[in-house]
Amino acid sequence: MDSSDSTSSYPVFWERLKEIFELRQVPSTSDGTALSICILIALVLWAALTLQEVRTVTFDVPTELVNVPEDQALVSEPPDHVSVQVTGEVIQLLYLYANPPQAPIDASSSEVSIEDVLGLAGSNISIDAVTPRNVNVPLEARVERSVPVASRVDIDLEDGYELLAPPTLSPDSVRVSGAESIIGALDQWPTASRHLESFRDSVQIQVPLADTLNPLVSRSVDNVSFEAQAGRFAEETRELFVEVTGVPPGQNLVALDPPMVRVRYRVLFDEMFEARRADDFAAVVNYDQIRRDTTGRVEPRIHVPAGLTIRDPEPMPPQLRYFTLMSSESQ
Repeated sequence: MDSSDSTSSYPVFWERLKEIFELRQVPSTSDGTALSICILIALVLWAALTLQEVRTVTFDVPTELVNVPEDQALVSEPPDHVSVQVTGEVIQLLYLYANPPQAPIDASSSEVSIEDVLGLAGSNISIDAVTPRNVNVPLEARVERSVPVASRVDIDLEDGYELLAPPTLSPDSVRVSGAESIIGALDQWPTASRHLESFRDSVQIQVPLADTLNPLVSRSVDNVSFEAQAGRFAEETRELFVEVTGVPPGQNLVALDPPMVRVRYRVLFDEMFEARRADDFAAVVNYDQIRRDTTGRVEPRIHVPAGLTIRDPEPMPPQLRYFTLMSSESQ
């Protein structure tokens, strides 16, 4: 059969469609309306056929823990969601997405079947797989006690600056509540990590506690106040005569060699001149040190002035020789 015969055998319906879709310089209103109606009918037919198709999909279902007794606590946290594979018509699956189910986990049951609690029984949607299929809910007696708060705030001091005192936390302890085996193993509760750079002054900030063991353990506070103060220090030296104290009666002479030491120390910059003039800055050797010594040398002890921030006083030389002349009564 030649091509002309084949063309003449087309149904009239297809010829009409061909005429509708042909481009014309001035399309008529009736042809445009017919085209719109055809497209609308096609869309409706496509939607009707698609919504009746059977598909298999996988989605996550959130879980919710319910019925936890007040005198008990979780030992381990159940999953926050489960993976569910279902099969059903597209229109039913769309409804499922619009109204997602929830999987309540009853803590009063030692094991919960997720398929049983999804609430899809009796619907035209079939459950093919659930991961995990069952959830265990281990519980223990709830206990409560206080543990110290451990700071994880790292301070990077500017050159020449030092902390005036160890940083403080307020409160310095937190009351925790949870399963007996978990609370019994806690020896502290850390703060969140923070880093302070080029620190040279004072600071007071709120630092959250780390969310460790959340939600298995509840806390009395969620934040603590961190406070620290730094000051500028300078290195100084001062010469001191070494005094021998505690010499027993009848002792004629205790001599040190050398009789003076140079003391190197660090002092708060604002107190530098006071440290230079302080009368109670002293180097001493107690006679008991000499009596117990077997080497012929003793280390002088440095007494720093009260009320001044002086650190790491170091005598030079670190050891002194001594000479004693005992009276006849003490021999």
